[in-house]
Amino acid sequence: MKEKEHKEKIIEVLRDNLKNDRSKTQIIGFTELNLLEMTRKHMCSND
Repeated sequence: MKEKEHKEKIIEVLRDNLKNDRSKTQIIGFTELNLLEMTRKHMCSND
């Protein structure tokens, strides 16, 4: 596999694992330093 394919696979696995997360998550992608950039927003529940 090439580096780009590895990064795409990492993002795919991360997205699959975040499906059950109650926080709103946005995956931006990899930076020039090969760090994965993402945001998470806590969603309040009115229980």
